[in-house]
Amino acid sequence: MDAGEDILKRRADELRTSETTEAHRRETLVDLISFLAGGNRYALAVREVQEIQPLTDFTTIPCTPPFLIGAMNLRGNILTLINLQSFLGIPQEGLQDVRKVIVLHHDLYLIGIVVRDIFDLARVPKQNIIPPLSSEGGIDVRYVRGLLPDLTVLIKASAILEDPRIVLDDEGVTALNT
Repeated sequence: MDAGEDILKRRADELRTSETTEAHRRETLVDLISFLAGGNRYALAVREVQEIQPLTDFTTIPCTPPFLIGAMNLRGNILTLINLQSFLGIPQEGLQDVRKVIVLHHDLYLIGIVVRDIFDLARVPKQNIIPPLSSEGGIDVRYVRGLLPDLTVLIKASAILEDPRIVLDDEGVTALNT
């Protein structure tokens, strides 16, 4: 093997190693958006969030569970708004100056989680996420993906979107009320 071939082989090995390292780094990190709802810090995986919108005029919907606070128009689509604390069964003091809506998308509908503040976007190593215990602050463990070192509760958006209480039937009755 001549010197030119040796250099090319070494460069190919370095490139292969750097690509593998970058792919591994991406697999071990999770992008999160953290927010404040009802005085508690929560986070969602960025890949589960469709968008963030300001809370504008919304219409309350009568005869619905307390966690369903209303609906708003989002570019011609109906966005159902929920109060996360109420949905999770955590005691609260009203909506407390909510200003933003985190939009989650399901195949058939949009859900908006009303929040007071969006704190930041963070990239967290997966190994720093503590698996959920039997309950995190009174929250049913099926809604919790884990706990971050700063005690932020990482919410499982898919569990909220697939909860039967979210879906209204043709008569406006949720599975919770049947």
